[in-house]
Amino acid sequence: MLQVPRRLKLFCVGTLLAFTCAASKPSIVRAQGDVVPLDQSDAKSRQLIRDALAALGGDAYLNVHDMTCTGQLSQFDLSGEAAGISQFTEYRQSPDKVRTEFTAKGSHNFLQYIIGMDGLDFTRGGVVMTVYNGDHGWSYDKSGVNDLPSATVDEFQQQWKRTVNYLLRYRLKEPDMYFSYGGPDFIDLTPVDWVNVMDNDNNTIRIAFAKSTHLPLRKVYRYHEPKTNFDITEEDVFSNYHPLQGVQTPYQTTRERNGKHSTQTFYDKCAYNTNVADAMFTKQSLDEKWAKDGKGKNNKKSEDKN
Repeated sequence: MLQVPRRLKLFCVGTLLAFTCAASKPSIVRAQGDVVPLDQSDAKSRQLIRDALAALGGDAYLNVHDMTCTGQLSQFDLSGEAAGISQFTEYRQSPDKVRTEFTAKGSHNFLQYIIGMDGLDFTRGGVVMTVYNGDHGWSYDKSGVNDLPSATVDEFQQQWKRTVNYLLRYRLKEPDMYFSYGGPDFIDLTPVDWVNVMDNDNNTIRIAFAKSTHLPLRKVYRYHEPKTNFDITEEDVFSNYHPLQGVQTPYQTTRERNGKHSTQTFYDKCAYNTNVADAMFTKQSLDEKWAKDGKGKNNKKSEDKN
């Protein structure tokens, strides 16, 4: 029998764009006309997650230690129109280390928007990098190596913990995680089942799993953005799955904000467990690159002019 947490839960169910929430301990889940007892809702949602883990690759998926990918990142303006494209190489190491190397090539306004850093110098092209390692973060650009603001690092970490991969790999066994079945639906004519996952802070992440393949097709998260004082519905759409070293990998991810395209990520190639060095995610690695390719290169140009 499912044990309902003692504390009051904010219980949310609904369709893709409409959430029905009530501060109560519900005895049933109503999903698009279906009535599902709460104990069955929990069991059904957990089974859907188990099916998804198996479809994603089982042990091969859960045992991914690091990942190296190259691709393109596209950004869209507030109206949903395409605004810019940048090439990137990304290195990830579980659970929360990410190094991204952007090739600017004149797209400095675009990259500032993507990274959220108005102070970075993209004006002369070249490579711009960000490194996140737990509670620390650094940037690399033509001005040198700098600490990222704590607010930027915090925002990145919060977004990272809301990703489907982080949730499925690390958060399922957290205390007071609450699972419920969100009902059947269709996404782009594909039948799906929704699962709601609520954590100890009453944050609800909704994931749509394809009925045929059990793979995640969409993730939905709602939050309040203090900077704009707006409520944001953030959706990630996963497509173009490829089997890669036994792991099903979406080569295209589209992020939508309040129903409009925000970014699209297209992978050209990826590899898992490539033994990415720990040093890649340190400030020292950026300082060494600056001494070799940044400061040293700029000094050489100055000497040549003299």
